[in-house]
Amino acid sequence: MLLAAFALLALIGISVAAAACFAVMFGMANGLLTIARGAVPLALFGPAGYGHLVGRIGGPYLVIQAIAPLVLAVVAERASDPMVLAVVAAFAAISFIAFAAVRRPKSLADKAGSRVP
Repeated sequence: MLLAAFALLALIGISVAAAACFAVMFGMANGLLTIARGAVPLALFGPAGYGHLVGRIGGPYLVIQAIAPLVLAVVAERASDPMVLAVVAAFAAISFIAFAAVRRPKSLADKAGSRVP
């Protein structure tokens, strides 16, 4: 959803209508992210050690979330606003690729038996 929001801006350009659509799609992406951060690890790895696993996954996310405003401010100051959008869109694409590459580990898939989706 986030990648689609940035694609919308790239294809249509920045206008009031595009900004409104972007804001709605960005909000939907954040809502999906909240659900996925809790549900995907549980579905892939099961309840054993769930808290520890979610903590390990959440650590890098929180670091990136803290650093992003500073990095994007530097990019905006030294380059341009469209460059900031391009950087964020690139990271959204990388995130999507990483999410698509996630697979259940063999050892957990064997233990799950019939629960494998």
